[in-house]
Amino acid sequence: MALDPTRAETINDGLTRSTIAVLIMAGALLAASSLWAQTADALVAEMEGTDERSTGPLAPPDPAAREVALGALGGGGLLLIPESSNDRVMAFDATSGNLIDPDFIPADPGNLSTPIQAMLSPDGTQVYVSDQVDDVVQAYDLDTGAFVGTFAPAGGANTAILDNIRGIAYRPNGNLLVSVGSGANADAIAEFDGGGNYVGNFVANGAGGLDSPFDVFAVVSPGGVLAAGDFLVPGISSDAVHRYDSTGAAQADFASLNSFGEQVAQAANGNVLVGNFSGTQEGVVEFLPDGTVFGIYDPPSLGGYRGAYELPTGNILTTNGSGVHEIDRAGNLVETKIAGVSARFITLAGGGAGSDVPRTTFAVNKDFDDDNPASVEVTLSCNTGLPLQQSATIEEGVGVVFVVVDFNSGDMNCEVSEGSHLGYATTYDDGTAINTTGCAYTGVNWGDANTCVITNSLQVVDVTVTKWWMDENPQFNAVNYAEAAYDCVNEQFGIQAFGTLEFLGDGDTQDFSVFPHWNGTTTCNVNEIVVENGIEFDDSECQGLSVTPGSGASCNIYNTRLYEGIPTLNHYSLALMAMLMLGVGFVAFRRYG
Repeated sequence: MALDPTRAETINDGLTRSTIAVLIMAGALLAASSLWAQTADALVAEMEGTDERSTGPLAPPDPAAREVALGALGGGGLLLIPESSNDRVMAFDATSGNLIDPDFIPADPGNLSTPIQAMLSPDGTQVYVSDQVDDVVQAYDLDTGAFVGTFAPAGGANTAILDNIRGIAYRPNGNLLVSVGSGANADAIAEFDGGGNYVGNFVANGAGGLDSPFDVFAVVSPGGVLAAGDFLVPGISSDAVHRYDSTGAAQADFASLNSFGEQVAQAANGNVLVGNFSGTQEGVVEFLPDGTVFGIYDPPSLGGYRGAYELPTGNILTTNGSGVHEIDRAGNLVETKIAGVSARFITLAGGGAGSDVPRTTFAVNKDFDDDNPASVEVTLSCNTGLPLQQSATIEEGVGVVFVVVDFNSGDMNCEVSEGSHLGYATTYDDGTAINTTGCAYTGVNWGDANTCVITNSLQVVDVTVTKWWMDENPQFNAVNYAEAAYDCVNEQFGIQAFGTLEFLGDGDTQDFSVFPHWNGTTTCNVNEIVVENGIEFDDSECQGLSVTPGSGASCNIYNTRLYEGIPTLNHYSLALMAMLMLGVGFVAFRRYG
């Protein structure tokens, strides 16, 4: 079917005059041959993201499938693939390519129109989804799949910045790159900071001849003409896979491509894979690192290729308007993983090199053995790299995931530690060893998902009691022996401290141990037990002693020995006796042993 010239006038302004001419020529060619598998109308719809049809009512999302997917995310990784028939994001096993959860991000036509690519946020808590028609990058909660809000542009859609967007990627510093196909900022790669704020174009409009970019890919494995930090961008109207350095400056094209390159990926051997929607090279095109075509894989039953991803078996997972498919390098269809959906780009989340962003994570969790809810500051320090956050305040049940970007895989060493917490001993478990200094990691690689569990163990504190005798006199051979009973309430772990202390001699000190409660409600009492007649005692200092973690307590018990019913002077009556002596003269009395 030839392109209607009237329709051409209304095509999104990202379609240049040269593009329209190409499409009209394509329509003419279709009348005489089958050179291209895609019609001109299909090309226009693909460029605009408008050829989508709902598959009808969907089954409710399966919570069990979601749990399996989240488990895979923390293991070998998860493949996220949006499908624009129902405006949702599907999750697939990264090893087999099999479908795990078709509703990892459930259908959300209110916030998605034509989702193209989904990837984890740098902190690993959200999923970012680029939407071709709504011109925004949306954010969804990773754990629940619930819509969070628009991430970029901050504040909502702004077609002066993003219009007809497609693939996305991260710079090593964590900034998000978005390919822009239309509008005032057409033919550029826009850049956004961690808050979704537009910070300018990483690749300038039309730089290096770029016309209608459909993806932006951060090179994972340098080699051939590909340098570390390079980005590859297919231009569907410029018929090339363009190459840009780490600053966004145009380099010599990586390769020419006829004619509609969509997603770019790298294979384990460093070769470059491109899902090519149409043209004389329609299929998944494999290039050597020097840009030479190595192979084109186009099973007869497929066509209109979009996504490309190499499975560990060496087979290729690809997507098109009819589903997700596994093909081999002989050009055979091995298996269709899901049919009847218009599937888009394939992104590895959480699985190491080749994942959505060259980064690593450190998940830190806290455990107080007495369930103390106190907050503690934890810190991540590395010898290189760029931590997106270096310190955080966490508590039991509320941890933090530190993310580090911008480092060479294998070159980084990191440590997680926390400040001291009074009254507790700290141990660190990094998954390989337990120590008392910190969780240590050496030779950290891209995509590593590191863990650190910090345990704070409550330590006992001592309550110290000292016995004082006010009349100690060797001539009477006083034994000065006494006993005291102690007991405590509201101790931690359900323990109750109680027992008896024995004192012999003036200034004798005894103590007992207590596990104090974190909330400060532990109190202890020490009461003297009278073991000898004629003893006056004062243990008031030892009543209601407050005992808290990291802080013991102390008190004194004073004894006065009585003679013939008249007490000797204790420490409280000395002042009174002095006053009496001054007022009525010297008062004498005889002491008897």
